[in-house]
Amino acid sequence: MPDVNVLGLLDGQGDGFNPAEWEQITNPNKRTDLQRLGKLFFYDMQVGSDGVQACASCHFNSGADIRTVNSMSPGLKRGDTSHQLLGVNKKLDVMDYGGLSSPRGLPISESALIGAGATPDQADGTPGALADSALLDAIAGDDVNDVVSSQGVRATTFTGLIPGSIQDAGILEDLDDGFDDSDDLFDGFPNKDPGFPNTVRRVEPRNTPTTYNAIFNQSSFWDGRADMFFNGVNTLGFRDPDATLRVYSGGNYAQEHSVLIPFSSLASQAVGPTGSDFEMEFIHRGGGGGDGYNLGRKMVNLTPLYGQWVNCNDSLLGSLAGCDPAEEQVRGINGYLYSDFIKDIFLEKFWGDGSGNDVCLTKASNFTQKVDMSNCDYSSENRTLMEVNFNLFWGLAVQAYEATLTTGNTIVDLMAGGMIDSNPDGNNGPETIIEHISSDGRTMVRLDIGKSRPPAGTPSRSFQMINGRFMIVMDWTGLQPDGDGVSFEDCSIMLPPSSTEVEATAAYDSCALKFAEFIHPKAETGSEAPNAPNQPESGTLLAGEPIGGCAPPYDSRVCEAAAATIANIDEGMGRFQAGATDCAECHASAEFTGATISGTTGFGVEPLPPGEEPPAILERMNTFENQGVYDAGFYNIAIRPTGEDLSVGDNITTTNGGVIPLSKAKLAQLMGMLPGDLPAPYDSPETKAVLQKIADSLQAGVGVGGVQIPTAPGNLTAKPFAMNLACDPDMGAVVCDPTVPSDDLVLRNGFFKTPTIRMTKFTGPFMHNGSKMNLRQVLEFYKTVVDFDLSDDKRFGVANLNLHNLDAGLRIVDVGADREAAMVEMMETGLTDWGAAYQEGKFDHPQICVPNGHDGKGRTKLANIAAVGTDGNTTRIITFQEMLEEVTGFANDLTEPCDMDIANPNGKSKIEVPYAAP
Repeated sequence: MPDVNVLGLLDGQGDGFNPAEWEQITNPNKRTDLQRLGKLFFYDMQVGSDGVQACASCHFNSGADIRTVNSMSPGLKRGDTSHQLLGVNKKLDVMDYGGLSSPRGLPISESALIGAGATPDQADGTPGALADSALLDAIAGDDVNDVVSSQGVRATTFTGLIPGSIQDAGILEDLDDGFDDSDDLFDGFPNKDPGFPNTVRRVEPRNTPTTYNAIFNQSSFWDGRADMFFNGVNTLGFRDPDATLRVYSGGNYAQEHSVLIPFSSLASQAVGPTGSDFEMEFIHRGGGGGDGYNLGRKMVNLTPLYGQWVNCNDSLLGSLAGCDPAEEQVRGINGYLYSDFIKDIFLEKFWGDGSGNDVCLTKASNFTQKVDMSNCDYSSENRTLMEVNFNLFWGLAVQAYEATLTTGNTIVDLMAGGMIDSNPDGNNGPETIIEHISSDGRTMVRLDIGKSRPPAGTPSRSFQMINGRFMIVMDWTGLQPDGDGVSFEDCSIMLPPSSTEVEATAAYDSCALKFAEFIHPKAETGSEAPNAPNQPESGTLLAGEPIGGCAPPYDSRVCEAAAATIANIDEGMGRFQAGATDCAECHASAEFTGATISGTTGFGVEPLPPGEEPPAILERMNTFENQGVYDAGFYNIAIRPTGEDLSVGDNITTTNGGVIPLSKAKLAQLMGMLPGDLPAPYDSPETKAVLQKIADSLQAGVGVGGVQIPTAPGNLTAKPFAMNLACDPDMGAVVCDPTVPSDDLVLRNGFFKTPTIRMTKFTGPFMHNGSKMNLRQVLEFYKTVVDFDLSDDKRFGVANLNLHNLDAGLRIVDVGADREAAMVEMMETGLTDWGAAYQEGKFDHPQICVPNGHDGKGRTKLANIAAVGTDGNTTRIITFQEMLEEVTGFANDLTEPCDMDIANPNGKSKIEVPYAAP
């Protein structure tokens, strides 16, 4: 796993760490402490300017967000501030997605868009014209550009920090386009408190992706702006060479200092929301950077999780909670300040003077001149070294915690092998030996599914008395080496005593029953299990039917259901990977996405055989009309018109004021054009300067602070990072140019990162705009999106409009209704880590209260997400569709009011109006 904390790259203790190549950041033996600090940061509601918003506010349900009240954002990315589907502060329901049996999702109509003036993308990928803004309301019954996403803060201008306060000072804005009563679908609050404006909490313009398994991301956010390299300052990584920290080693000055920490897009991502006035901060607070370093000033001397319940049995935080023996939970981590953790974990040059003391730096010197600590009182604009470098501590800690949230204990992983340790006698769980008897009763095959498949050979044969009769015993166990257990496929190949179809089927069933013993005891079938091709003899599977707890002699309903489910998952995986659907082309490898570190850099991947396309950052791709270079793992699939959201086709501003593209393919092209003229908007001196610095850093080779990556998980020897371009061997030498010439076509507009589909049962709504409520609607989209001649009631995308940017890997899917159901079952049931679904072990968490719309007075309604310890919950977490249906009784169903001091007994916020300016 590409976790720089666990690999030992941060503390300098990993295999192959060389101080001439890598800079040590943390003290030795602090890896778990860094994860612990990250968990505190992630759930702490004090981080938000309003004293409510935490990272977890948008990532509390399987790392995603299933709220349905005040969850609509207008089409902000296309400049639309009016809602077409629902007004602000309204509640979504299933009918907004077309109804329970609808294949559609949110309203989508290509013909309505074209009728309102939308035109196709141009041949070079330039977005076509969008529908006339004046006609959006007229077509709202057929098409909407609204987005389902996460609510953040109310529009408030930052006016200062209050010492020791969970909330910043600020002034609520009276107007906020897209989130106030100027919207035709919102008339304001009927009983509005006179102290509140008719505004609501802002809602993000893209759906919230899950944090689970995000450590594998090569870049993060839908548009990839959170870079794989963390510079300790902002999201841009190596693309912002002027972003610097400060370090102190003595004398009267701290030095500006650059770091580049590889495989750290989650650290880059973590410093984004804290500087967003949509997500977590009041307008102009500046996040952890800017010219004020206000987040660090606020946080370093606060008590972690102040006022929030912490379970005494929390897997990471329980040891800090200080619980009495009779207590189940306590409020906050008392006796500690955040500065205590930072000083304990990070090297002192990043926070102190070498003697354990703080360092005060003046704002007038751009935080380089050291002065007496008396000049850093709370009212001063000066900042301590710890406050200036807070983004470094924050990003790496949050990443270290999120890196623990991997979901590898699924039925798909079980069937892939490697999840079961050999246990022949069943001393530590189910026995791992299968003894399968042939249908004629003359042969027994013995296999240990906890050991590896032999590289060659045939099973030993002997004649033995078994159950009162002589049999031929074919025994694999003596040949099986220790190591990863056999896969379900290998079991099905090795177990049949002969090659007849009857014996193959019987052996397959024996493997299914044995593997079923190892399914998580709380696992259940998915929504389409009744329609899947494999059904128990005792009756059709039910949706949500238990499949955990199967044990010999396999005569229970749960064993039948579990074996049938394994067969359906096996069938679904086959369809998912087959050329008829080609889903695995984008949702590749064990991560189920190609936008990963392993998929683009080859880290941790076995060398590929000759002729196969190597891992690469950039790729050449055919669209339906073009061929060009694109960022690996990013695709335009015609969910919405390209111009509504450019995604990786957009630009971003660097520290020196330069404008650079988010697309690495475009970045490579521009660097190749230096020192010549560049096209607008990249023709400024600032942009050319930063592009030259980026190009120079990529050519500089290895060394401390270089653009480099480790060689392998067990070998941290640095090697240069290359923005290499993969050429598919099937494309031929004529088009296989490994560079990006100035006249080459760069495909980037409307290209979004491919998300993982692990835990996807619980990470709805789906797509970057939240337009699908369940996996059936997702599948229906893919089935027909490139069936260009279908009518709008049968095709739920805009492939004709996006044709010149459209991924040519999309295809019309027709595998049959039962196999479609098997694909859904594979994703819903097979890719769920049921320990995560019940918040067990590393998936436990402290309490958090999440905003859930506003009441009639305009107050925020705060819903309670209760603290959970390592034993997990008695009920699983809820799905987005269940929220739409108003199902209750599941964890995180948002029916329980917040019981913190910031809320009244009904869960209404008592801190809606910020403090006045200090």
